[in-house]
Amino acid sequence: MQSGDDLVVSGARVQVVGGQHAIIHADIPRIDNVGYLIADRLLHPGDSLTVPDQPVDVLCLPTSAPWLKAAEAIDYLRSVGPRVVVPIHEAQLAMPQLYYRLFEQLAPPGTELRVIDGGEPTEL
Repeated sequence: MQSGDDLVVSGARVQVVGGQHAIIHADIPRIDNVGYLIADRLLHPGDSLTVPDQPVDVLCLPTSAPWLKAAEAIDYLRSVGPRVVVPIHEAQLAMPQLYYRLFEQLAPPGTELRVIDGGEPTEL
């Protein structure tokens, strides 16, 4: 899959977005990475911080990774400006609640934080 590809999965339109992994370190070459915009509504950016060309209702927000600072996650959240933000990539954190609090305090006005525990289905 490449950025710009468009497909249908179980009746939902899926647009492939992004193209490159976020910068890990200047000495490490960037690798390919894509994200998915599902049903023109939910964005899972993978390991990139690509801002989509259209409004996003639900953003799956990379929260922690060897390449990511909290400030970068917050700036990305602000750039996308979703109605709902769902933290992802937070399993390696001892206390992800610290990040959740930052997201709640520094998100754009009107953005709701929705933490999904244990992979349980949820209505967004």
